[in-house]
Amino acid sequence: DGRRALLGFDAPSTLDAWWWRARTRYWSGDAAGADADLVLLIPALQRQRGEDDALTLDAMKFRATTLRVLARDGAIADDPLPLVRRIAVLETARFGPGADQVLASRMMAVEVQLDREDREGLWPGLIAEARGIVDDTADRAPGATPALRSRDLLARVLRDARAAHSSPELAASGLAAAIARCAHVDRAIEESTSVEPASRAPGADPDPSPVSPEHLANEIAHAWTDLSRWYAPHSAEALDALRAGADRLRELGAAGRRSEIDVRDDLGSALRDAGHATEALAEFERSLALELSLAAEASTPEDRRTAATRLAQSRYALGATLRGIGRNAEGEAVLADAIEIAQHDGASPQIISEIRAARALALQDLGRSDEAAAEMRALYDASGEVGHAIDLAAVYLRSDRAAEAEALLRPVLARLEAEGSAETAQGSRVIGNLALAACQLGRDAEAAATYDRLYELQSRILGPDHRDTLITLHNRAQEERHLGRYAEAARRFESVLARRTAALGADDPHTLSTLSALAGTVADAGDLPRARELSERVVAETRAVLGETDPQTLRRIRDLDGILARLGDAQQDRDVLADQVRAGFVSAESVTDDGTTSPGLAALRYADHLARQNRYGDALVEYSRARDALSDTAGIDWLRAERGAAECSKRLGAYREAADAYARIVPQLERLLPGDHWALADTLNDQSIVLSHLGLVDAMVPVQQRAIQVADGAGSDPERAVQLRIWLGRRLAEARRFPEALAAYDDAAETGARTIGAEHAVTLDATDDRA
Repeated sequence: DGRRALLGFDAPSTLDAWWWRARTRYWSGDAAGADADLVLLIPALQRQRGEDDALTLDAMKFRATTLRVLARDGAIADDPLPLVRRIAVLETARFGPGADQVLASRMMAVEVQLDREDREGLWPGLIAEARGIVDDTADRAPGATPALRSRDLLARVLRDARAAHSSPELAASGLAAAIARCAHVDRAIEESTSVEPASRAPGADPDPSPVSPEHLANEIAHAWTDLSRWYAPHSAEALDALRAGADRLRELGAAGRRSEIDVRDDLGSALRDAGHATEALAEFERSLALELSLAAEASTPEDRRTAATRLAQSRYALGATLRGIGRNAEGEAVLADAIEIAQHDGASPQIISEIRAARALALQDLGRSDEAAAEMRALYDASGEVGHAIDLAAVYLRSDRAAEAEALLRPVLARLEAEGSAETAQGSRVIGNLALAACQLGRDAEAAATYDRLYELQSRILGPDHRDTLITLHNRAQEERHLGRYAEAARRFESVLARRTAALGADDPHTLSTLSALAGTVADAGDLPRARELSERVVAETRAVLGETDPQTLRRIRDLDGILARLGDAQQDRDVLADQVRAGFVSAESVTDDGTTSPGLAALRYADHLARQNRYGDALVEYSRARDALSDTAGIDWLRAERGAAECSKRLGAYREAADAYARIVPQLERLLPGDHWALADTLNDQSIVLSHLGLVDAMVPVQQRAIQVADGAGSDPERAVQLRIWLGRRLAEARRFPEALAAYDDAAETGARTIGAEHAVTLDATDDRA
């Protein structure tokens, strides 16, 4: 303003100061103020310097950018497209039609049109315009910036067009363009590695816009990621496209590390979602190695904090994937280390919170439900976030604590409804968990009605064929099965199966889950021949997708075995099925080079499978093998094998062996799982059972009393604490030690009345037993 008063509006120094003020306002977040300056400044520059002057053109471009920002923020602003078109005309006259500046302005014109909310009718022209720009870069070197950027823009136009109006013709065109783009980027890679600046012929005119190695890496990542998206999700072609991009980035060396991480993370997630978690693990391990190499180069405090956050995210993905392939102890250890390192290095509190939540789920997978619930409760109490409430409820629901999940989530849903945010994706998760709680509490009609409400909500906010919407339909069909309406349940499962096959593919794990549920429902209805046909199909397809020894494969094999047993004349087929499972585990025992399994772990998982089939003698053999193989570590998996052997001995009536095993297990539980009170209480109760069977009542009483003491200390399940007192009374009564039994029942009844209510079913059990 001072220069304007002293020197005049059009003085060069006034215009220079004004140009600085406009840009400073924009950089400070005042786009409207910047535009107000530019509206007056640009005509002054045109009068003083000419319309095609470099500074005038820069100011016009800057205003186009400012107008785009104002439009994105919802402000009323001029349409930038006429301004951008005018800039392109002026630059064409000044620099020639093929100049970088002209191509950049033409690309901006396309981007301005993509910014619009209403693009109806624009797509044919936009696609043609973007293709024209690509064609006009044909004479450029493959690695020239305009050549690469124009192809990236065309990819964006085609993607957005498909999202707005999908058609087979557009899909074919988009795929062809993506393939051509990848071929072009391959030529840019070849050019960058084969032509050194020093090797150019003397007097050769260098390309004015060569791409940097980092920019080339970014283009590689974008090109092959875009190609993968034109194929069916999780298809072999989509996965191969991501692998190809990752391999090229690896060959690029240090400049490609950051982009390689992004592509490998996408590939790992896609492999995991497609049911190939073991392959995903290798991708996440490579990402972590790259993140570590980048973190070692961080020099400023801010760079080190950013590196710490990225490392935490990488370890999070690795730990979650280990959980997904059943290596729960390793996954929990990775996540525990990730928390400690992230906290020490100053990573983002948000990612630390996410890792803590993932670790809590890993703890639950290991049977450490109390620790899992305590960790989730701490997260929720500290934040009050709905997401943490949902995660805590999930822990409760997986631990048969549905009443606690319901008590937690009802106020959360009421809060969301009061805030007007119940009809959101997060609100739908709360409603879904409430439906599951009602199901677990035996209120199936209520659960069915809640799932109906959830389906209506998800259909509106996610779409009728969204993955989560189809989960709700699957669960709704399950409620019909729980209610004994098998024909209706089968009809619903068949509908979900068709929709999941169309939306996700026939070999998607969710599709196979519905096929398995349909087989079980048909068996419930008594149509065993058809149930066998469906069950054999789902076993074969699950084996192909998830592998011979995946937990889902084994569960479906057990379901098929149960159907064959009910048919009564299929013993030979059952034997063949059992031999196939055994062969699968023998094969798994030999795969140890990459650390995916070991003989001990394979034997442990096979033993679990046998025990779930009630084949306790065979399971005992395998548990013993696993225990011996894992004895060097004496860790969680060894403890699982010891507990499995003890349980099988108890089931087989070998009470002395079981008592000796439980005596060994108790101190190891206290060493390995000091925070899991219920694991200790349940083991003490099991030890009490076998001592009672042996007639060692004097030894049994203090063991059961300690189980009660531990349960009271846990405080999280008073119903179970009362039940432990009732069992003490029953064992004393069986030994005809009635005065002591009466005292135990009195204690149970009094504790029940105080903690869960005098009319509670468990409290009434104590009163009845006393009578």
